Amino acid sequence: MPETSSGKSTGCLTSMTIDPKQFGKNREEIYSQLTQQQIETRPVWKPLHLQPVSKGCECINVQ
Repeated sequence: MPETSSGKSTGCLTSMTIDPKQFGKNREEIYSQLTQQQIETRPVWKPLHLQPVSKGCECINVQ
């Protein structure tokens, strides 16, 4: 994720979004390959605005 002028990353959490069609592998395939290389990974939580509890709530896009 790109940094904004309002803050600076500590680098303690690296996340990425993968398009399986474009990348050629899905999340599980990437997880398996990284695990074989002893690289710890885990899926990240679903964003709050996509959680069922937030359905129908007003959302403001701030960038």
